[in-house]
Amino acid sequence: MNRERAKELLPIIQAFADGKSIQLRRNYADGWEDLCSPANFNNIGFEWRIKPEPRVFWINPSDRSQSPAWWLTQEEYESGNWDTKGYIKTIEDLSDEY
Repeated sequence: MNRERAKELLPIIQAFADGKSIQLRRNYADGWEDLCSPANFNNIGFEWRIKPEPRVFWINPSDRSQSPAWWLTQEEYESGNWDTKGYIKTIEDLSDEY
């Protein structure tokens, strides 16, 4: 492993050490896999990433005309600046399976 590759992998290795979920993509395939065993970050042809956290949105399905938006991010919902009556919580699906 050269220094540039080490710099690229450092945040991923740190996240792995911190207990975060890591994903890999083999030989630039279409989908990401969760890392289930000890990692060998020297594997050539593998891409690595910290598994993204799903985003939370709040949607008001009964009022799409609400101004300025009929959906809110988690931060907007918690801010107290919006009338949140009628909103339902929606969590983003990050799986590669549709």
